[in-house]
Amino acid sequence: MQEYGVKLQEYDVKLQECGLKLQECGLKLQEYGVKLQECGVKLQECNPKPAKTQP
Repeated sequence: MQEYGVKLQEYDVKLQECGLKLQECGLKLQEYGVKLQECGVKLQECNPKPAKTQP
């Protein structure tokens, strides 16, 4: 039973490490999203769209 407990602890540690990596990944995705928004705003400033688009 002790070996089983040790393996469970190791598994728990790996899960925690995985969770941290997922958090880091999420933060990077948020930063990327912010940069994309900034890029979109700059593009709009560059190419102002008419208020009303008529086909």
